[in-house]
Amino acid sequence: MRYIKADTFKDLYIKVMEQVYENPDFEAAPRGQKVKECLNAVLELGNPCSNLFKCPTDKSLGIPTAYTKKEMLLYLKATDDVELFSKASPFWATIVNKDNKTINSAYGNLVFNPSLEDGRS
Repeated sequence: MRYIKADTFKDLYIKVMEQVYENPDFEAAPRGQKVKECLNAVLELGNPCSNLFKCPTDKSLGIPTAYTKKEMLLYLKATDDVELFSKASPFWATIVNKDNKTINSAYGNLVFNPSLEDGRS
């Protein structure tokens, strides 16, 4: 199990991305798209009041700030609607589920959607 802790959301995000890029548990290429994955990770945000993604050095870190903000808002919205995600990036339309309406990588939907707590979708 990975235990990743940081005081600010920015620092936690950077540590998580370092783990995914440098030490993934798996690498695959579904639909020809290379992906890396880390399993069994526990994240601890030391200062919950510092939970906004705000990083003055975003460009030097190569973090796409405008997109990251859009993606975070979608996660907080708890949606898996591919149409909404596609507005943030056309990439999302390339990984739509067979129902042509939803995506599996909508982590906010998995974490924050109350209807999923008892196993319903």
